[in-house]
Amino acid sequence: MMKKKLLLISIFCLVLLIGGNVQGSISSSDQVSKLSVARNDKTFIAGTVINPSIENETVTAVALQVFYYNPGIFIDEVGVVRGFSSISFTKNMFVMVWTPGPFEVFGYVLGFCQDFEIHE
Repeated sequence: MMKKKLLLISIFCLVLLIGGNVQGSISSSDQVSKLSVARNDKTFIAGTVINPSIENETVTAVALQVFYYNPGIFIDEVGVVRGFSSISFTKNMFVMVWTPGPFEVFGYVLGFCQDFEIHE
């Protein structure tokens, strides 16, 4: 069972890497100001972050590589945030922020969140 989970996570990460090269990406050098991807909408996010902190149900972190997808009738917003860009989103019961290890420096996010924003 654990091998199946690890295989699924590995395939998902591979899809993120390939999809990140094909789809549009935002890096900290390309970005000028705050970009609100989905205000008050559900956005699917998955990826690796640095130093996630939670204050009043708002999570802020620095994205190493985070895939985001705002579902709709047609694809609204799809992309990858990478290059140490800051992100923030509202945490709810459908998103998981996981920080393994004793120092909680690196973390992983997975799930549907609200108010996803990309900062400079």
